[in-house]
Amino acid sequence: MSKKYLLLCLVFFFVTGNLFAQEFKPDVEVFGNYTYDLTEGKKDINSFNINRTYFGFKGNFYKNEETKFSLNFRVTTDIAELSDIAKKDKYDVKDNTVNLSGSKYNGYYGEFLKYAFIELENPFVNGLKLVIGQHNVPWVGFEDGMAKTRWLAPVFSDKEKKLTSTDRGLSILYKFPSDFGDMHFSVVNGEGYNNPETSKDKDFMLRLSIRPLPFIDAAKGLMLHGYYGYGRADIDKNGEAEGVRKREIIALSYDYKFFTLMGQYLRALDGKDTEGVNPIEGSGYSIWARLNLNSIFEINESGIFARYDSFDPDKDKEKDAHSRIILAPYYYVVNGKVAFALQFQNESYEDSNVKPVKQLLLNMLAKY
Repeated sequence: MSKKYLLLCLVFFFVTGNLFAQEFKPDVEVFGNYTYDLTEGKKDINSFNINRTYFGFKGNFYKNEETKFSLNFRVTTDIAELSDIAKKDKYDVKDNTVNLSGSKYNGYYGEFLKYAFIELENPFVNGLKLVIGQHNVPWVGFEDGMAKTRWLAPVFSDKEKKLTSTDRGLSILYKFPSDFGDMHFSVVNGEGYNNPETSKDKDFMLRLSIRPLPFIDAAKGLMLHGYYGYGRADIDKNGEAEGVRKREIIALSYDYKFFTLMGQYLRALDGKDTEGVNPIEGSGYSIWARLNLNSIFEINESGIFARYDSFDPDKDKEKDAHSRIILAPYYYVVNGKVAFALQFQNESYEDSNVKPVKQLLLNMLAKY
């Protein structure tokens, strides 16, 4: 997407938002860090980085306080280093294709449209939302909202490149009465927010979260989660999708006054599923916990985040599994608008010939 087009979109929504919106506010977040590499053979390598800059606007064109109905909008760009985008999606900034590595774009930044959607909140019944445009798909944004640590690291399924955070399409969200949980169903292109559609097929995604004991104070934070996503991929010479893209997640979470934790299992199928050919099956699990120190002591929002991931991208391939440890105490200042974290990260590999990657990071979050 060209810089001129994104700039025009931002100017258009800024003008129309100020003229017609009942509520209009900026949507800005910056993720930065200082990284010191502790990996064997790379000691003393260090760098200052700006990982992500989200810039845009959000608000509503109409809100009825009596019926709770509102017409909301959000337009946000994602400014990222092109080498990171290329490593993740093999994105070629020259012609919007997907065929080049990102090494030659190191140090250069590009703009991508992250969010651009209209949301109808409580249109027919309370708890219902209808969303159309480029928006959050059912799992990644949901888990990000629970962990509240996107500025430290993407969630497990996003980090392993098995799910994306946003995509183009439509969604139905519904919060069950009496706080028994919620659901999120999406029909989207399936290629992610910074890739074009590649076939006539669409991806279907569903997340269902159940709170079994909402009336018991100590147990209402217990939730069971299930996610299923299905789509077609691997385009043949005639433009037909002859492969499968399937994702399954089962998770259990618990949220209490001073801590939140989640454990999940992820299974992914990718590739051709024609006669005599089986898709590649990958699987793994992730466990994370966040201790909220400010719920124990009278201090600013602060805590300790810890996570362990284990993933095998191909069960039929030897020595390709890896694991990851993240440990990060964090502290918010300026009324929760700025945060700092000291993060240790270690990624180990089943293949003994691959050295573990160890890093120490000083992370920063600024939002407005």
